[in-house]
Amino acid sequence: MTGASSGIGEAFAWALAARGMDLILVARGQERLESLSRDIEAKHQTRAVVVSADLAQADAAEVVRAGVEAAGLSVGLLINNAGYAVYGPFANQTVDQAGMVDVNCRAPVSLASAFAPDMVARGRGGIVFVSSTAAYQPTPHLAVYAATKVFDLFLAEALWAELAQHGVEVLGISPGHTHTRFQARSGDPLTNPPGGVAQPDEIVATALAALGRKPSAIHGLRNTALAGLVRVLPRSLVLHSALRHFERLDATRPAAKVVPRIQPKSTPATDGGFARSVARLLIAFLAVGFIDLVVCSLLTHRLRFWFPAWLDAHWDSRPDAWVVYSQSYMAGILFIPVLATAVMREFLPRMSAAARSTFAAGTVAVLAFIGWWKGGLMIQYHKELEALAWVALTAVIWGLIRLGEELPARMARVTPRHLATGLARGVAVFFLLMAVIDPVLCVGVQGLPWSKGLFVEVGFFVPAGLILWALARRLSPAPRDRVAVSLTDIPIVGADAE
Repeated sequence: MTGASSGIGEAFAWALAARGMDLILVARGQERLESLSRDIEAKHQTRAVVVSADLAQADAAEVVRAGVEAAGLSVGLLINNAGYAVYGPFANQTVDQAGMVDVNCRAPVSLASAFAPDMVARGRGGIVFVSSTAAYQPTPHLAVYAATKVFDLFLAEALWAELAQHGVEVLGISPGHTHTRFQARSGDPLTNPPGGVAQPDEIVATALAALGRKPSAIHGLRNTALAGLVRVLPRSLVLHSALRHFERLDATRPAAKVVPRIQPKSTPATDGGFARSVARLLIAFLAVGFIDLVVCSLLTHRLRFWFPAWLDAHWDSRPDAWVVYSQSYMAGILFIPVLATAVMREFLPRMSAAARSTFAAGTVAVLAFIGWWKGGLMIQYHKELEALAWVALTAVIWGLIRLGEELPARMARVTPRHLATGLARGVAVFFLLMAVIDPVLCVGVQGLPWSKGLFVEVGFFVPAGLILWALARRLSPAPRDRVAVSLTDIPIVGADAE
């Protein structure tokens, strides 16, 4: 096992020694390995051979194999555990990021290549790759580390499919935050992660239980749920959320431990996310409330509001008065998780996991109660569609607010030529689709006869669509021009540049 001097590697050593297995302990720290070897041999009466090797070196696999052969042992179970991370913005790193790729990716491949053929020849064996929950999403500020763990996870799963038929079991185990020296070495400031903090022996127990049963495993129910969640969420949302999370953590760290590009202000650092969330909620609430006032007034032919008795003394005697009053109230359900998320992000990141879990559970309980209360009223009066329409309207207004925030920055990067191209192409596609959909709906679905108006409509859509499509092609830059622009935008730096 690699990385055996501490953490998960040491936990693997103790767990396997307790099962009567001889060990080959691989790491750089010779003294620490020898101390661990003596302790294991004294307690479990098994061999614990020490092989000191730097896995960042290209010949690390040969060094390990030579140490195994010199001890007269063969490898029946390979634990690829060694790895490290470097936390912080990629462009600010002074540590060699390629060395991380060597230890986290190249070394496991070399070691597996060195010992897998012997396992296949014997018809039995096992290989464990220690990956990470970071393998399930791109992780800003841990970009290279997360990418290396994706490599380890996919390699493990692919080898599981290849080698299982030869009696060799392969597993990719993905722990979340674990109580080891990893965070201190990497500089990761996260102390209360959403998935909690596990102990190394818990990770080992999960791995040994899953080995031979499935290609990969994630330790912990919350880690499993989070990994599943980020798979279904839009990738851009996951990326921006992770980036804001780590930037907020950086802002709360002591100044001596942070090396920012721009010196922080004297006031406490904040990304303004909570203020923006509250502003969005207020704008959406006022917009939905205004629409509610107008719609309810039209339905009842009287001016109405949330407290309608002030303006209409007989509102409660009208048919379905409570239902009309409650439909827009359903839309407020959307505000509960949004506000709770903003509160957790702004005020609870440094609180204990138990406190955050309690807050989340309370939010879910409130959400469920209101959904049961008002949802039951909608079902009782057969107003489910109206209630869903209010919820959809609220979501649309919220989305328009977010779009309005981002649109100026996005449009600032769009040239008039590209904008005209996009508009022409979009309208062209709409016209050409309507030239087909409109006759199909009118004649094929509704059974209406072909009319002069339909003929004129189709006769306009087709040529107009073709003309706009041709215009879009004329306005679009040629591929050669785009390549030339992208190449000229790359600065040439160096004494040998000509």
